[in-house]
Amino acid sequence: MGLVMPDNWRVPFVYAKLDASRAGLLSTPERALILAQKIAAGTAPADVPVRIGGASDAVGYGGAGSHFARMAQAYRENDPFGELWGIPLDDPTGSPSAGAITYTGTATEAGQINHLIAGQRVSFAVPVGMTATQARDALVAEIGDLPDLEVTAAAGVPAGEAVITAKNDGTIGDKIDLRDSYFAGEAVPAGLSIGYTAMTAGAGAAPSLTAAIAAMGDDLYDFILTPFALDTTALDALKVELDDNTGRWSPLRQLYGHHFSALTDTVANLTTYGSGLAARNDQHYTSFGYYLAPSPPWTWVAAHVGQIAASIRNLSSQPLQTLEPAGIYPAAAGSLGRFTVTERQQLLESGIAVSTVNAVGNVAIDRVITSYRQTSSGALDTSYLDYNTMAQLTEILRRTELAIVTDFNRHVLMNDGARTRAGLPVATPNKIKATIVAEYRRMEEDALVENIDAFKTYLIVERSTVDPNRVEVLFPPDLANQLRVVDLLAQFRLQYATAA
Repeated sequence: MGLVMPDNWRVPFVYAKLDASRAGLLSTPERALILAQKIAAGTAPADVPVRIGGASDAVGYGGAGSHFARMAQAYRENDPFGELWGIPLDDPTGSPSAGAITYTGTATEAGQINHLIAGQRVSFAVPVGMTATQARDALVAEIGDLPDLEVTAAAGVPAGEAVITAKNDGTIGDKIDLRDSYFAGEAVPAGLSIGYTAMTAGAGAAPSLTAAIAAMGDDLYDFILTPFALDTTALDALKVELDDNTGRWSPLRQLYGHHFSALTDTVANLTTYGSGLAARNDQHYTSFGYYLAPSPPWTWVAAHVGQIAASIRNLSSQPLQTLEPAGIYPAAAGSLGRFTVTERQQLLESGIAVSTVNAVGNVAIDRVITSYRQTSSGALDTSYLDYNTMAQLTEILRRTELAIVTDFNRHVLMNDGARTRAGLPVATPNKIKATIVAEYRRMEEDALVENIDAFKTYLIVERSTVDPNRVEVLFPPDLANQLRVVDLLAQFRLQYATAA
């Protein structure tokens, strides 16, 4: 068989054709997908995927200050270059959360009031003699000038009260944090006092994800972000979509992906939530737990996953601890939100991913685990404990599949030892095994897997005894692990004995 021209071609001379199949590395996109609520000002239709270039795209699609826009802004601050998509969701049937900031007194010194509202700074100058009503009016005006805030503000009763209302409907708005003087050196000027009515009374569960999941189709989304940790209907829908047997992880779809969300609550309540996840037992879901931090769940998860995605794209086997999500702030020093090492251990044992606060006061990822905790028989199982495992398996399976498709696309299948003319597209079990081993060696060089000799011993590639057109492969990769714990015993002496 001729490589370019048919065997019976007789006109001389040289005939050349390009073949790019060996010229470069085949790759798949590692996209992130945001599923979150828009507001009426958002131009994108609900339940339709849109590609998000910069954060301004998300503001246009979802509306300034929407959960959708804020998640994209937080994500982009941590992953400026990764491919990002979103599916805006309509608000659920319900009503927005509301709270209040109330000023009393009159300023006896000049200064500045510095609020954090949903983790964003809202500040205004205070001259001597500013009254509570004037302070309220200054706050309302400042919030009106900050469209990216998740809230609006209006004058209330009494005179110094500003009513704060969430832009999106739903109970999740109750998680919007209101505070002031968070950073060192900040203080309310003398003579003025500030009181808070926490955000509450939001109504409406998470929006239905049925249409959004259908719109995902068979497009690849490796990092799926939602703020719906408390909505079992949303969690169930994404668990089905990512299922090993019928969903994105099934052999028929091979799309993969992982769902991330976040929840703010006490250690006790987070532990209880984790106990509920044990029944869900989902290796394709990670929930970040935190408490008393200024940032709401939607920006908390987006900032974390932005850091995670950028790292995973670089090296999926590299541990994620110490990564610092930008744009979010930890709980104040000395508060119950600064989890102790014992509390972090408790949460990790409960299936909750956690962060800590590093030496310079920034949020730092501690360990990213999944909610998988036990086998179907109830035995404790660490097979899918760490999200890195899922990310590595995704890359390993994709690379192996691409290697086989590249080497054996449109090939004849024959037994080992078959005698054929050189150049014919013939695949045999041994040739396929050689391709798999060669790609495994490359993956070992890339620090994804290890122990290639054992892998070759346990790898089985053979023709099916039922279907003559099928090759069956037992593929036993040994995943590279992460250095997470150094167990050091300091066996000290007051003085070493003199050597003999």
